[in-house]
Amino acid sequence: MKEINKEEFKKEIEDYVKVLFRKTIKEADQQQLFQAVSYAVKDFIVDQWMATHKTYEEKDVKTVYYLSMEFLMGRALGNMIINLKGNKEIKEAVEELGLDLDVIEDQEPDAA
Repeated sequence: MKEINKEEFKKEIEDYVKVLFRKTIKEADQQQLFQAVSYAVKDFIVDQWMATHKTYEEKDVKTVYYLSMEFLMGRALGNMIINLKGNKEIKEAVEELGLDLDVIEDQEPDAA
């Protein structure tokens, strides 16, 4: 898995805010910051997602599907950060940009 570099992560957030919304970090609203942070986190896991998918295709693995009306997946951004095992680096990077990761995570709409 790709190692999280704090400076690179901060730059990605700033770049996403600029490219997606044509704003600076200071001008962006909380929802825009949530989207920028989400895209930056996704960039760190996309290579692993692709490698996993390729392995599944090559090995022709069986897949089990289970449908439940009571399934609640929770918030994706927080789950991705935990799964990356980079919570400390990501939180520090976001704080160095003058932002609060908890407030940003709260912007995610409930999947239900």
